[in-house]
Amino acid sequence: MPAKDDDYLARAMPHLAHAHHGVVRLLVLVSSLDVYPVEFASQIRALASPRQIEVLMVGLSGTSDAVWAWRRHLTTLAAGLTELGAVRVRIEVASDASWFDAVRRLYRPGDLVVCHRSLIHRGAWPWQRTTLSRELVTRLRAPTCELDVPGMDDTGPARSLAQRVLMWAVPLALITAFAALQYAIQVNNPGPVGMVLLAGTVVVEIILLAVLA
Repeated sequence: MPAKDDDYLARAMPHLAHAHHGVVRLLVLVSSLDVYPVEFASQIRALASPRQIEVLMVGLSGTSDAVWAWRRHLTTLAAGLTELGAVRVRIEVASDASWFDAVRRLYRPGDLVVCHRSLIHRGAWPWQRTTLSRELVTRLRAPTCELDVPGMDDTGPARSLAQRVLMWAVPLALITAFAALQYAIQVNNPGPVGMVLLAGTVVVEIILLAVLA
């Protein structure tokens, strides 16, 4: 690719100056049905047009009823990008459990993930919250670019009450069960054998909690 195109990408996204220059597709996460189309199209076109980069726009639908609304919305946004004929755009409505899962499935080498800076990745524990872009860079080694487009904030699929309760209940039940087991070991095996068993349960507990995370 021409050097001037690489320079353009570095200027447009200075925080990616250290990343590779082989970007061939923008994986754009459209996180809201209320995104302002003109501003959105302007920012995406500024990234894609100079290098003729393909664009895959992704919406995340939490229910089957919302799929068609998302498809219409993405089609409208795609039309705004392609009206000048300079950008090739495809759309996809994902049904994954989270944005991270959707990106993990769709990402391929050469992609640049584009998302709103407010997108949050939530772990298994309620207090495990970090920006999606940081999670993608850390766990998938996926280069990301954060946008600030009106209306394009974090509106991923809402978790049901049962899902939120389960998020708390499973780890707490696990901690409670291991606490009871460790107490029983201390009472019934106060010697060296008990210490070994106690240490073993602590290790197992940590591993299980890490898996849940």
